[in-house]
Amino acid sequence: MEEAVRALADLAAIDQQLTTAAAGEEFTRAIARRRTALRKRIPGSLLESYDSLVRMGRRPAVVPASNAHCGGCHLRLPPQLDSSLRRGQSLCPCPHCRRLLFLPNGAGEDAKAGEPDPRRRPKKELAVRAARPRRARSVEPRPLAAKTPSVPSRALDSRG
Repeated sequence: MEEAVRALADLAAIDQQLTTAAAGEEFTRAIARRRTALRKRIPGSLLESYDSLVRMGRRPAVVPASNAHCGGCHLRLPPQLDSSLRRGQSLCPCPHCRRLLFLPNGAGEDAKAGEPDPRRRPKKELAVRAARPRRARSVEPRPLAAKTPSVPSRALDSRG
């Protein structure tokens, strides 16, 4: 799968070069040959979705996801999608712009290696903290406010 992802990313880069390059004819032919070789290495279903994205005008059609954000539209990805990208299951379409997302080399290795997230507390520390007895707080009673009658003063007057 990794090879197909790499080939798709290269194909997107080559397509970008072909649309923006104002180079010589020989350079264009060399890029076109490389493009056809890459297209042969990509599975049919991925190639079909790539071609449909290019026809819709979504360039680049294959973008890296970084820090749980799409590299094309820069919107935040849902946690489930980010998780499946980190596990390296497949190319996933962005729910916002429909571009094909992949993780660049090395970005998903921290999840694969089983290293704990530095932002999270280890479970052992949480267990020790829960086992510690709580300190009793000294609560001082509040002074009671002087009660004033809520009845108007005329009603208290018995002259009447």
